[in-house]
Amino acid sequence: MLYEEVVALLGEVPQGFEPLVYVFCCLLLLWFLQFVSSVLWTVLSWIGGK
Repeated sequence: MLYEEVVALLGEVPQGFEPLVYVFCCLLLLWFLQFVSSVLWTVLSWIGGK
């Protein structure tokens, strides 16, 4: 799903570069996960500190 969206955004991926796009997608997903968990942790710490 994310791969198709990235291909739609960037255009056609040249032959042989698909693994690079998959690695980029995995890194992007990990970054989003870290970002969301960091925001969640901050909100929960703020709520718990009251």
